[in-house]
Amino acid sequence: MSGIIKFQGEKIMKKFTAILLAAIIVCAMAVTVSAGLPNLKGITKDGYTAYPLYDDAGIYTKGVTLYHHNGDKITQEELNGKIGKDWDQNVFKNAEGQSELIIWTRGGIRFCNPAHGSCEIVFTGTGIRLGTGYRNGDPNTTFANNKAKITIDGKEVETNPDLLKTENKGDDGTPTIYFEIEGLENKTHKLVVTSANNEHELTWFEINGTLGEKVPSPATSDAASIAVVAAVAALAGAAVVIKKRH
Repeated sequence: MSGIIKFQGEKIMKKFTAILLAAIIVCAMAVTVSAGLPNLKGITKDGYTAYPLYDDAGIYTKGVTLYHHNGDKITQEELNGKIGKDWDQNVFKNAEGQSELIIWTRGGIRFCNPAHGSCEIVFTGTGIRLGTGYRNGDPNTTFANNKAKITIDGKEVETNPDLLKTENKGDDGTPTIYFEIEGLENKTHKLVVTSANNEHELTWFEINGTLGEKVPSPATSDAASIAVVAAVAALAGAAVVIKKRH
C-alpha cells in the first residue's frame, strides 16, 4: 500500500514540476517581448500591446511562427541560426535558391520575391495591427507596387497597398501601420501574412488581447485539477482492492 501511494505521489510531483517549469518559461518570454521594437510613441493604440516577431536572441514571440514558401514550419533552431548573420547568410531560400524570407536581427522580416515565405500570428482578442519599419518609394526596386496578402481564420481580408507606399525615393524607416482590423469576436484567431506582389517588411504587430490560444478559465482549470485528483484517488483505491484480493 505504502509503495502504491509513494508511486502516485511521485507522479503528481512530476506533473507539478512540469507545470512550474512551463510557468517560468512563460514569465521569461513576457520579460523579453519588448526587445526588437522600434520607437512606437504615438503609434500604438490605447488598449493594444506591441510585440516583435522574435526577441534579440531569435526566440519566437508566443503565438508567432514563420513558414517556408512550401508551407514547412521554420523551426526555432532554424530561426536562431539566422540571427546576427551578414547578408546573405540571414536569408531563407527554397530548393531552387530563391529567397523566401530575410531575417533582420533588429526583429523584422522581409517577404522576398518571388518565393514569399509567410508569418502566422495566433492571438486571442478583438483586434490586431501590423507594422513595418521599412518602406522604399523607388519605382525601380522590388518594393514597387507591393501588396500584402492576409488571411484571418482562413479567410482572405482586404488590405490597402497605399499604406506600404512612401513619397521617399529611397529608404524610409518611419514606423508605419499597414494593416489593422477591429471588432473581431473575442476568441482565438489565426492571422497569416505574406506578400501578394513584390516585397514588403513586417517589423512588429499589436493586439487588443493576449498572445496565443485562449487560456482555460480558473474555474475550468480547477475542475481539471479536481478530475485529476479524483482519477488518482480512484486508481489508488482500485490498487488497494486488488492487493487485498491477492
